[in-house]
Amino acid sequence: MVIPAKHGQDVQTRWVERYSSEQGIIQTYVQLYDRLRKRIPVPFALKADRYTRNDNPPFVQAAREALVNLLMHMDYFDAKGAVVKCYDDQILFRNAGCLRFPIERIGGMV
Repeated sequence: MVIPAKHGQDVQTRWVERYSSEQGIIQTYVQLYDRLRKRIPVPFALKADRYTRNDNPPFVQAAREALVNLLMHMDYFDAKGAVVKCYDDQILFRNAGCLRFPIERIGGMV
């Protein structure tokens, strides 16, 4: 969903664009990634060969990875589902699922 404000601001408009999918996970990913990609500004930069544009900077890779993780690890039996909120200054990914381990234990797993 697209929210026309910075995160944390009190806004009148709850959302501008909303998407709900009853399709498979791959089709959902493709449609959401296409929409998400349009919201991420990518400055013009060339790759090391000096001829090819770099359309895949690290922040685009991070957003793609976050979307994949969101869809792969969501609780499909929860009515809330997964939520992606696109603000003017950030993109938030929220999943109704919970961690399988305490947060303290996760730090030692890396």
